[in-house]
Amino acid sequence: MGNARVAVVDGANGYVASNTICEMRRRGIRVKALARGARTRVFEALEAATLNEGEPPATMSDVETFDCELTEERLGIDDFTAAAIFSEPCDYWHFAAAVDLSPNRPALLEEVNIRGTERALRLFVEHSRPGSRFFLISTAYVGGVMDAPTAETWLPITDDTRFRTVYEATKRGGELVFRDFVREHGVDGSVFRLGQVVGSAKTGHTTSDFGIYNFMTNMRRVAHRFPGGDAAVQVAEGATLNLVPIDTCVEWLLALAEVDEPPRIVNLTDRVGVPAPDTVRLIGAGLGMTLRPVTPENWDDAQLTALDRAVATRMAYTGKYLLDRIEFDRGNLEATLRVPDEVCDLGLVERLVAWYLK
Repeated sequence: MGNARVAVVDGANGYVASNTICEMRRRGIRVKALARGARTRVFEALEAATLNEGEPPATMSDVETFDCELTEERLGIDDFTAAAIFSEPCDYWHFAAAVDLSPNRPALLEEVNIRGTERALRLFVEHSRPGSRFFLISTAYVGGVMDAPTAETWLPITDDTRFRTVYEATKRGGELVFRDFVREHGVDGSVFRLGQVVGSAKTGHTTSDFGIYNFMTNMRRVAHRFPGGDAAVQVAEGATLNLVPIDTCVEWLLALAEVDEPPRIVNLTDRVGVPAPDTVRLIGAGLGMTLRPVTPENWDDAQLTALDRAVATRMAYTGKYLLDRIEFDRGNLEATLRVPDEVCDLGLVERLVAWYLK
């Protein structure tokens, strides 16, 4: 993606999106940022972006901002504004999404992650110039509960499909909407599926509060109630967490965009995840308590202590990701880019945990 191509980024105030914009500006890529309350929220997110390391790029003020709302038709953007956004060929980055692992808001998740993706695509089809591309930012966990690694292919939803969360289901639904626009409207672009994006590999810093950080936040609340406690945590033998540092994720995203015809679907994941039991132990140590991984086969509800139950309650949804060895095919990533076999090890996890919990 050369300097002649502009990047249109929705959900621009999000963690990965704001860090991607910062790196785009460092590379001289012009950016048009879309978000709810864009004029203030986008620049606040850019100012706080992890990759800045305390000093945002001097060209950040050149980012153009536009308000958008995924629950409104055409994202609430009128024809005049759309003409300004799509005044030249662009790469449209659809980061905007609702991220909620609980089952409490299925209607909102469907409205944003499926219908919102459809509205963004419709806006793109109606107004983008020839030569434009649409990049859908998805999650590698769209595979749901599977025995095999999640393939870099379209994954239709069948009667046998099982998901850990509504979020996974709606993100897969959004991908299938994109598939239909590719087939029916000839949309050019790709699906980039992200693993769990964590802090910087260089500093350990983050502004994210999802995934492993949500787990740590919940455990910190428990540790305040039970200082120095010893708690059991249900973790399957061989379970893994696929963590990708934000600087690596952004580097991969922009490198893929540099390719004239990137693969249609790419899993941006580590080759092998970090062991979930060891990660749980590291988090416990960081909190000054003991978190003991216990396999589901050895789990006994009748033997749980008050502390065990407090932990189990706090991890009712995030805990589902500790019960499987979740694997991903990344053949398309490796065939397109030169990527290391390992981008996150337990040493990095320890630094990420130490910084977040300090």
